[in-house]
Amino acid sequence: MFKCIILLLLPISLFAQKKYKVSIEIDASSEQVFNYLGNSNNANKWSVFVDNIVVLNPFEFNDGDIGSIRRCYVRNSNKKWDEEIVEITSNKYRLLRCFNYQNFKATTPYLFTEQIYEDTGINKCLVTLTIILNEKPTIIQRLGVIKTKSIFRKNLKNIKLLTSNST
Repeated sequence: MFKCIILLLLPISLFAQKKYKVSIEIDASSEQVFNYLGNSNNANKWSVFVDNIVVLNPFEFNDGDIGSIRRCYVRNSNKKWDEEIVEITSNKYRLLRCFNYQNFKATTPYLFTEQIYEDTGINKCLVTLTIILNEKPTIIQRLGVIKTKSIFRKNLKNIKLLTSNST
């Protein structure tokens, strides 16, 4: 059994993790933003890339909970991928594993994304979206990271507009 676990983790551990982060401060509590992003029905409001997200296993897991698998459909395209929520610290952290890419020119088999929520004051939080590659990225994958970081920046601006408290 122990050998099986090592073999499963071996491909991930062979490469130094590469993290690419984008952050924004939002005038809302981390709980409010965490719950907003955990609801797949909100994706088409804040995402400039994703048209909609469909929960694939709604009878086994609630949307946004550990074990929830969601299919992400790209706007005006036949591209899609699946993501599984693999780790959560309520109102602070969400880790998603991305897989099953369809109709993309380049993909990586060990791609994860993080959502990090840090309270910075009363009804203020810093939200960070992270791309994690567990392999040395190819040139094509590096270009994909640059594009994804740009999408993350635009998405975070939209999330800020949609979740910030009125003053």
